[in-house]
Amino acid sequence: MIPMRASLEQNNLFKALHPMVQEWIRKQDEPPWTSFRPVQKIVMPRLLEALREETCGDFIVAAPTATGKTEAVFLPLATILTEQGTPQVSGASVLYVCPLTALIDQQAARLAGMFSAAEIPIVPWHGSSKRTAKTQFTKDPRGVLIITPESVESQLMSRFNTPGQLKKEYGALRCVVIDELHAFFDSPRGYQLISQLSRLELGLKRTIPRIGLSATFNEKVQGSAKRFLRPENAERVEFLRDTETQRKISFCVRCFAEEPNAERNDDQEIVRQVIKDFSTTGKKDGKRQKGLVFVNSRQQSEFFSHHLEEEAKREKKKLQFHPHHGSLSPQQKDAAIEAINSPGDAAVLVCTTTLELGLDIGSIAQVGQIDPGATVASLQQRLGRSGRKHGDVARLIVYVREAQMGKETSTLEGLHLPTFQALAQIHLVREEAFEEPEQRPAHLSTLIQQILSFTRQNGSITEEQARQVFIERGPFVALRRENDPDGHLELLFARLEMAGLLEKRHLGNQHYYLAANGLSLMEGHHFYAAFQTYSEFSVYGPDGLLGKIPLGNSYKVGDRIIFSRQLWLITSITRQNRVIRVVPAAAGQAPIFPGDPITPSQEVITTMRGLYEGRLAPGDEVSDSARDFFQEGQRIFQERDLARQRLLAEGDGVLVFPWFDDRGQMSLMSALRYWGLSAMPAKICIFVRGASLEKVKGALARLADPKPGQRAIPSGPEAARNADSLLIDKHDHLLSPYLQRWNFASFRLDMERVPEMARSILSSAA
Repeated sequence: MIPMRASLEQNNLFKALHPMVQEWIRKQDEPPWTSFRPVQKIVMPRLLEALREETCGDFIVAAPTATGKTEAVFLPLATILTEQGTPQVSGASVLYVCPLTALIDQQAARLAGMFSAAEIPIVPWHGSSKRTAKTQFTKDPRGVLIITPESVESQLMSRFNTPGQLKKEYGALRCVVIDELHAFFDSPRGYQLISQLSRLELGLKRTIPRIGLSATFNEKVQGSAKRFLRPENAERVEFLRDTETQRKISFCVRCFAEEPNAERNDDQEIVRQVIKDFSTTGKKDGKRQKGLVFVNSRQQSEFFSHHLEEEAKREKKKLQFHPHHGSLSPQQKDAAIEAINSPGDAAVLVCTTTLELGLDIGSIAQVGQIDPGATVASLQQRLGRSGRKHGDVARLIVYVREAQMGKETSTLEGLHLPTFQALAQIHLVREEAFEEPEQRPAHLSTLIQQILSFTRQNGSITEEQARQVFIERGPFVALRRENDPDGHLELLFARLEMAGLLEKRHLGNQHYYLAANGLSLMEGHHFYAAFQTYSEFSVYGPDGLLGKIPLGNSYKVGDRIIFSRQLWLITSITRQNRVIRVVPAAAGQAPIFPGDPITPSQEVITTMRGLYEGRLAPGDEVSDSARDFFQEGQRIFQERDLARQRLLAEGDGVLVFPWFDDRGQMSLMSALRYWGLSAMPAKICIFVRGASLEKVKGALARLADPKPGQRAIPSGPEAARNADSLLIDKHDHLLSPYLQRWNFASFRLDMERVPEMARSILSSAA
C-alpha cells in the first residue's frame, strides 16, 4: 500500500463509510484513490448526515466534469443502504434517472461493486437492456434502478395502473438521483420528469428526496435550478457546489471565409485545418490520443466526417474520422465508440449532442467546435470532454465560418457576428456564467401527455387533481392561479373533451375518462416520449441497416447522399414500409436533417456588445485571422456609431438593434408588425423593410408611451397571429387555435417588455 493510500484510509470521511464501500475504493486503480476530491469532501459528510435523518431534503450537486460527483452521491447512499439492510417494504431503494440510454449502461458498470449485488442489485432499465434483469426486478423489486424518463412513463402507464404495483416497485424508495440535471432544462423531457416525480409522490403519499447533478451550475443560477427541481418548495433544496477545483482550460478561435474566385471554399479550409490540428496530438502513456469535433446538426456530422476522412487519406494521415449522431444505427454508433476507445488508433468523432453529456469515452486530447455552440452551458459540456484527468488541460478549438474580409456588402456581414458570438461564449465559459433555466413557457403539449398518462394510470382525472399534481406541485408554474388568472387549465380540459381525447360519462361528475381518440393516441411506445419524434426512413445498404433519415425530406430514386461517412446512391424507396435502399456511389451531397437555427442567449448578446464596444478583450486565444475579423467588426461598429445609435438606415429599410435575446426581439418585432410595419428577424437585429427612420421612430414612440385608451401593444396571443407556425412541441396540434397562440406566446413572446425596449432604442436615437 503506497503512503498516500494509507493516509486516505486514516481520513475520518473514509472511516465513516461502510467496510464494503471502503473495499470498493481500495480496488480503484485507474488511477488509484489517494485522497477525496473537493466535491466529495463537500457532499459526502452532508449526505451521510441527511440520509440518516427521518426527513432528508433535496440537493443539487454542482462541480466540473470528471471531478467525482457520481461517487460523491453514491458512496454515502451505498453506506446508508448497506448499514440499514433489507427494507421492511419492497421496491427500488434508489431511482437513478439518466438522459441517455448509453449513459445507463455505463453508470451501471461504474456502480458495480459499490453495492452488494445480492442485497442491492444495480438494474439498468431501457429498451435494449437484458430482459432477465427486468424480469427479476419485476418479481423481486429492489436495488438501484437506472432509467430514462421515457421508461418511467411506460411504467406509470402500463404497469402501475394495477392496484398496489406502484408501492410494490417503489415502496422502499429513499431518493431520486437525476444525472446531468441541466440536460432537462427548458425541454419537454424536463417537464415530463418533474411531473413523473410528483405522480410518484402522490402514489406513495410521501415526499421523496431529489438529488440533481450538474457541471454547469453556479451561484447565479442556483435559485432557478432549485425551483426547477422542487417547484412547490425551492427552499427545501440545498445547493452544494465545488468552488475549489480549478481546471486548466485552453481555447483557440480560427476563422475562415470563402475568398472570391478561390479554388477551395471555407469548408475545405476548415477540413484541412482540423486534420492539421488533430494530427499533432501524438501519444500519451503509450496510447494514441483521441479527439472530438462537435457540429450543430446531423447533416454537418455526415458532411465533415466524410470530407475529413477523404482528406486524411489524400494526405496519408493515419487519422480516422467517424460520424456520431442520433440517426445512425446502434451498430454504427458502437463502431465509432469502439474506434475512439481503441488505444492503437488515432480517431476523431464528428458528433452532435449525442456525446455532449457525461458518457465516458476515455481520454480526449482536445475538442473542436465548428461554428458557435447552442449555449454557454453546452460549450462548457463539450470543452469538458477533454482534460478529464487530474492535471490535464481541457482544450477547445472553435472553427468559425465567416463573411469575406473587407466585403462590407451589409452592416451585419461587416460586424462578423459568428466570430463575436464564439468569443462571447468563450468569455462566459471562463466566467462560469451559464444560462438560467427558463420557467415561463406553458409546455401545454407535455401537459396533455401527462394528463392522458395520469388518466390511463388511475382510470380517471379531475381538473383539481391535474392542478394539484402538475401545477401546484409540478413544473407547469405558468398555469398557477397567480400567474394565470384567465384559467387556461379549464380551457385545456374543455378542448381535450371536444377533441374526443377525454370524456365525462356521467352528468355532473367531475371525473374525466379516456375517450376513443385518447386511447388511439396512446397506442405504441412513441407516446412515452414527450419530445417530438420524427417519422423516419430506415436506410439499408448492401450489408444491412445503416440508420434512419427523417421522413420529411423529399428523397427520390437516383439521389446521392452522404451517410455513415460514405457516399450512396438511392436505388429504391418503399414509402409504405418507410425503407430506402442504397448502394455505394461516386459522388453525393449530405442529407438534410431537421434543426432550428441557434439564437444567442441574452448573456451572450450582452457580452458580444461588450466586445464590440471594447469593454471586454477578445483574450489571447484568437488566431491571426480571427483577430482580423474581430478588429474589422469593431471598426464597422464604431463607424456606424452603434454604441449610441440603435436605428440604422440600410438598403430599402431600417435595421433595429434591440440587443435583446430572441424572446425580446420577437416581441418587439410582433409589436412593430401590429402597427403595419414589415418587420423581420435579421440575426441579432430586426429589419423593417420599406420604412424610413422617421416612420420606425414614430411606431416606437407609440409603443414606448401608449396614449390613454389606446391599445398600442397587442397581447401575446394576439401578437402570435403573425407567427409562421404556432406548433412548437409534439402535441400542440391537438390544441385549439387560441390555445396554440397562448402557448406559443409563453415560449416566444414577452409583450410586457416592449415599452422598455422601445424607450431604450429611442433614447439612443435622440
